[in-house]
Amino acid sequence: MKKMIFMLFAIFLFQGTALAQQDRGGKNLQDVKNKILERIQNKKRMTNAFESCITSASSRQDIKSCRQRHKAAMKNFRKNNKEMRENFREEKQRRKEERKNRRGGF
Repeated sequence: MKKMIFMLFAIFLFQGTALAQQDRGGKNLQDVKNKILERIQNKKRMTNAFESCITSASSRQDIKSCRQRHKAAMKNFRKNNKEMRENFREEKQRRKEERKNRRGGF
């Protein structure tokens, strides 16, 4: 009987730990999804502004300036995304090192 109670206790203990990890992972997943959606919205805004500029252009010079502005905006957008990815990788590596150090270097 004592073994049965101990086993049930252990199951509930591990189940709670697993649920806690899922909640943390879910929050992290939601953060990632929000960042991705934000980048998509920014890209849509730039594309819509470019489309509007091209629609209202009345000469080839206007079209050229629209393309130059869009090209500069996209270059900045890509630069920001690259920096964000690098920061994410650095943070991921830092967490990995911390976990490794907590386990005693294994």
